[in-house]
Amino acid sequence: MTTWIRRIRVSGGYLKDLDVEFDRGLNVVVGARGTGKSTLLRLIRFALGVESAAEDRTQEDHDVAAILGSGEVTLDIETPSGLRLITVNGLGEGRVREFATSALALGQNELEAVASSSDERRQLLDLRASLISQETDYPSDVAETTQRLFLLRQQAGDLRDKTFGREQLKLDLASAEAEESRLTAKATESLADNRKTVAQHDGRLTQISSSVSRGTESMNQVKDLLLLAGKLSEASASLKTANLPDEFAAIITETAHRSRTSAKQLIGELEHALITLTNALESLKSEQAALLAIVAPIRADLDASAVGLGEVTSKLRGIRTQLEDLDSTTAQIAALEAESTALRKRREASLDQLEKSQHERFLHRADIAASISVVAGDDVTISVSHQSDTSDYWRSLERALKGSGIQYRPLVDRATQKLLPRELLRIAEHQNSDDLATVLGIPKDRATRFLAAFDSADSLADLAQIQLADSVDFILRQGGEDRLVQELSTGQKCAVTLPILISDESRTLILDQPEDHLDNEFLVSNIVTGLKRRTAGGAQSIIATHNPNIPVLGDAAQVIHLKSDGRSGRVNLSGRVDARPVKTTITSILEGGADAFELRAKFYGNTDE
Repeated sequence: MTTWIRRIRVSGGYLKDLDVEFDRGLNVVVGARGTGKSTLLRLIRFALGVESAAEDRTQEDHDVAAILGSGEVTLDIETPSGLRLITVNGLGEGRVREFATSALALGQNELEAVASSSDERRQLLDLRASLISQETDYPSDVAETTQRLFLLRQQAGDLRDKTFGREQLKLDLASAEAEESRLTAKATESLADNRKTVAQHDGRLTQISSSVSRGTESMNQVKDLLLLAGKLSEASASLKTANLPDEFAAIITETAHRSRTSAKQLIGELEHALITLTNALESLKSEQAALLAIVAPIRADLDASAVGLGEVTSKLRGIRTQLEDLDSTTAQIAALEAESTALRKRREASLDQLEKSQHERFLHRADIAASISVVAGDDVTISVSHQSDTSDYWRSLERALKGSGIQYRPLVDRATQKLLPRELLRIAEHQNSDDLATVLGIPKDRATRFLAAFDSADSLADLAQIQLADSVDFILRQGGEDRLVQELSTGQKCAVTLPILISDESRTLILDQPEDHLDNEFLVSNIVTGLKRRTAGGAQSIIATHNPNIPVLGDAAQVIHLKSDGRSGRVNLSGRVDARPVKTTITSILEGGADAFELRAKFYGNTDE
């Protein structure tokens, strides 16, 4: 059993006091222009919260709120679990989320808009396939991971620049050690022990010097953190609660208290760390002073006895300090590269999962498209192509390359045709102009300038988030020839979209004057037939129309005739299409109404009552 609308009541606005009951099958709203037919349908759609295909939803809600005024709309909705009542005011308050997809609703201008928009065609198919929005599948950490990878590459690159002199330092060390050996050999045997002592202490002094330097840097970092923590405490204390509602003031007060407490705790821990670092530095400096006190007189002795030996020893100490710093830098580079590898694997796993999900979505869409094509008839087909909609991809590259000084449009065309976003991301992250030049068939200098637009954390994050959407095309067969929706006229676009909508028997269909731009032959042979098939399948349809063929040949279970005095609309009468008052109304207000009944008589025999 599908969900359907049993009744609507309106308590304000143009249709104030309107009370209409609907049938589960075909319901047709008729009346002269200005009597409120479209308004009635818009109120149903508004109360359910059905998305608008062609119009801005905010503007649509604003318009309906103006029509409804201070009144409310109440819907009686039959669901598989029983009757549900919802009452919605002009602000949309009272809507029930689950009913937003219980109906398909299109206004007068939306049939063509749905056919003309790739996004709307895809969304219509997704609604039919009960697929959630594509964006919900996107891994939330991919953009952040991509930005972090860029920063890690920058840091590693900066550190790597510092290591370029390592080989020369090794050569300088070997030369200085050889010179020291030569000078030492000249010295007397009695000075050998002194040299050994100096060498031993120099090694420790080198370590201490490096540790003091790093310790001082750490202290400065702790001091910076203390400053920030102090600012956090001050900022927390300055949070204002005056003039706030009690519940908001309580939240702000609690937040400020927690922030001050956390800041106070952090300040305490940082001050303790600063004291600990200070003590450690003082200890190292004391040890350094003690060693220097031992080494200085010995070195003076050695300098006096061996000209130049002190200079060589000092040079050796400096070289060893530099090499030790480079060892630390190399270790930092290795750590950054390890983090980058782990992040890249995680991102690849997320993108793999996304691709799998997108492929499953495509298969689901393709299955639904095939089933709709069967029901919609031989003249209408839905085609789904996997990830062939590159419009978002194209626009993203265009935004990145604007202002680059190169003719980017031909390059964007080639890139979107030859490279998946994920492939371009890999090339851009490594700024691999050789690969890009080869793939796109362009000179290397143009590839380099192209990639320069993606040499930032934000541009790469944007590139990482690009998704290729499936293309959904509506195809109309005319005269043995298949024509894509882009090639169709307004009437033809409506002709290809309506059978697709009508084929959905899982939800209520709400259409406002669907006969516009359609000839009667197509209307009768396709639309009316489809509406009858929906009724037979237990699906509800609510149609506002000026064409008598829809209620008459569609065998409407409920015809609702609206009238207006210029200030408000009201129900004049309602009933089955065969009821004499309804028949009289149709023949009098709908152009060609009598002809429709005569045509019906040819199909079913004499229906005159």
